[in-house]
Amino acid sequence: MARKPKAAEVAEFDPPIGHNRRPEDIEAALDLTDEEWQLRLGHIFGVCAARVDALLAADARFKEGYPLTPGEPPAGIEKWSDEVMARAADLREKFRAVMKTIDALHELEKAPVLRAGKFIDGAKNRLLGKILHLDSRGKLIRGADAPLNRISDRCTLYATWVDGERKRQAAAEAERLRNEAEVAAEAAIKSQQEDVLDYVADKFRQAEEAQKAAAAPPADRTRVHGVASVMSLRTTWIFDEAESDLAALVKAVAAGEVDLKYLAFNSALIGQEVRAGTLRELPGCVIREEKKV
Repeated sequence: MARKPKAAEVAEFDPPIGHNRRPEDIEAALDLTDEEWQLRLGHIFGVCAARVDALLAADARFKEGYPLTPGEPPAGIEKWSDEVMARAADLREKFRAVMKTIDALHELEKAPVLRAGKFIDGAKNRLLGKILHLDSRGKLIRGADAPLNRISDRCTLYATWVDGERKRQAAAEAERLRNEAEVAAEAAIKSQQEDVLDYVADKFRQAEEAQKAAAAPPADRTRVHGVASVMSLRTTWIFDEAESDLAALVKAVAAGEVDLKYLAFNSALIGQEVRAGTLRELPGCVIREEKKV
């Protein structure tokens, strides 16, 4: 049977003196140099640091005195007993107690910084909110009623349209020049005149340049220069999960048409139901019991 801790041992779990300082006392000391901060925090956490050092020394002695490694039976099990496990439980509780105190001191010291940061962030976000609206990934939200969003939306519409027009025009011009070059080439073969041959070569060169323009990136066809700015249409490829068909992907994987690496376990959902006790078996999934104190 595990023994009860003595009163002196329980007292060791109490937070150190000074943990209940008022936030305004800390707020007055925020304007410090790096060195002053180090000295201040060394003083604030000094009691905890000494306590951690003492507990680490106790842990080192316990680790050395009662080694235990997995096996059948575990190696070192002959030195263990309920009393040894109770001592380990006490040591764990002491570590947890000092951790609780460290967290409390950290929260107290950081509170005025967080409060100041909240107001600073609020002021910044209110101003930026008048200029642009962003999603959770920091991207402009399409269709949002803010200046930068509207500029981006409208310029994207225009650039997309004009890129398509210029691409079609370049392709049509390349086709026209190629046809002219082919007709001129037939005439040149018959006439064998040098100036006609030069004309044909020039037509083929122009057709090749027009074809390159048609195949160029959209940015090259849409780039504009303002007084102090440059804008062009950029293209990126993205995965749209909301519009995708998972069942179709599963069928393709099952048929061997797609690599299995594109499928993944829904770890969050599976783990949640396993912990809730509503799921113990699932095809292809290893669900096992783990034990720990």
